[in-house]
Amino acid sequence: MSETEYDPYAPPREHAIFAPAPRSPPPAGIRRYGLDLDGYRARVGRALRGRVVRGIVVGLVYFGVVVGGGAFPITMLYVAIPVWAVTGASYLFALARARRLETRVMQGYELLVSPRVLRRTAFGAPPAEILAPEVSSIVELPDGLSIAAHGPPGRLFVPRSVERFAEVRDHLRAWGPIELRAGARGYIRRLSHLSGEKTRDALDGALALDPSLRGELDAVRALAMPFDPRSVRGRRPLRVAVFVITFAIAALAVGRLLAPGRHSRQPRPRTSPTPISGRSP
Repeated sequence: MSETEYDPYAPPREHAIFAPAPRSPPPAGIRRYGLDLDGYRARVGRALRGRVVRGIVVGLVYFGVVVGGGAFPITMLYVAIPVWAVTGASYLFALARARRLETRVMQGYELLVSPRVLRRTAFGAPPAEILAPEVSSIVELPDGLSIAAHGPPGRLFVPRSVERFAEVRDHLRAWGPIELRAGARGYIRRLSHLSGEKTRDALDGALALDPSLRGELDAVRALAMPFDPRSVRGRRPLRVAVFVITFAIAALAVGRLLAPGRHSRQPRPRTSPTPISGRSP
């Protein structure tokens, strides 16, 4: 059988979503950074361990609430089992997915740095760009640098697993002061990147005032690796359904346990003792 003929019994072929082309060195003034493999694996490990810790904390908080309400121990399983089961399954699925996509993530990441432009291309996320004259704040978090811009608003995150991370951080010091932030404030800052990272397409702000900045942005874009939009996937319906069902079970169980009067003990009515009839003398 020739290679062009169709074989219905042949195993399915693997189709790579992203196949990077060989990249030439950037010209003077523009630097290219990729991901460090060891740093990326450490970052994934921390994220997965954090997911397990959050699941355990939710279970412990639930135990505290239930014990404070005076519930029977068996009722604790109504929420603890679904929460811990979903936590364990989520950890295993996320670990398997991270290992399966590791090569694509490593090959699909690129950070281009010029004197006034940053452009990030990553597998599974749309490209993002940010301009130095529009930067409003730079915050160093435990897992990387969070860069925010104004007019128009934008975000760009540089993970700590980037090659030569210290070199990128030193470059950004010329753009503005870097604030250190951790804890709850750092977590809230990290959440702002969920929907704020995008390309700088609108011809306004600093781009409208400085033609040389537009030329620098075009030069960086010309060097960027091609982006495959098929790598960006939304939330999968099965995962959303499992989360919603688990949350509904937990909410119903907590509402049932904390319902007024459920755990209050009603006094038993007192009855007068029945006289014992004896024999007449």
